[in-house]
Amino acid sequence: MRSQNELPQPLEDVEYRELRLLEEVHNVTDLSQRRLSKRLGIALGVTNLLVKSASRKGYIRATKRNWRSWAYDLTPAGMARKLRLSVSYIDRFLRHYQSVRIQLREEIKSLSLDSNSKVAIIGTSEISEIAYLALCDIGITSVDIFDHDSNGRKFIGMEIKPLSSMDVDIYTRIILPNLGDHLRLKQKLNAFGVSEKVVVELLDPSNNS
Repeated sequence: MRSQNELPQPLEDVEYRELRLLEEVHNVTDLSQRRLSKRLGIALGVTNLLVKSASRKGYIRATKRNWRSWAYDLTPAGMARKLRLSVSYIDRFLRHYQSVRIQLREEIKSLSLDSNSKVAIIGTSEISEIAYLALCDIGITSVDIFDHDSNGRKFIGMEIKPLSSMDVDIYTRIILPNLGDHLRLKQKLNAFGVSEKVVVELLDPSNNS
């Protein structure tokens, strides 16, 4: 296992916040800082700092509409900056995706699975999708997808089965790729009689040596 420091770094850094700010200013008219902070999901004070920084750099033009209201527009320099940040973000996203896929493949390889192994993946997150691709990378094709509520949905072209229908005895490994939800899922699997040796928690720093 990799150390916690080697886990892929978050994509939502300072540049990502700047990109989101420029996107919102470009896409939404009549945008107050309070409304902007809600759309960005950050504190009003942080939004104020971002707006001031972007204005100082010439990316945003602020026009006072009245004594308490400002209008914000993206300048040509702001449009160019948004494009550069978008390209940079896409590049980092693709490298991040590849890094996670390689890491998951390494973790899954350590499970000593073979072509006869049958694997269940619980959840339909992005990590679930990458875990499925990592299994395919090493030749594991017998994979079922489970979720709390299937509702006839499909996941990467596969039927999503309700978790309550799982026949736990037929699976070599049961993979939990949903970060932050492991404890509740493990408790539910334990109630189904699943051995802890069968359950695999991917990208769990507590498992690293």
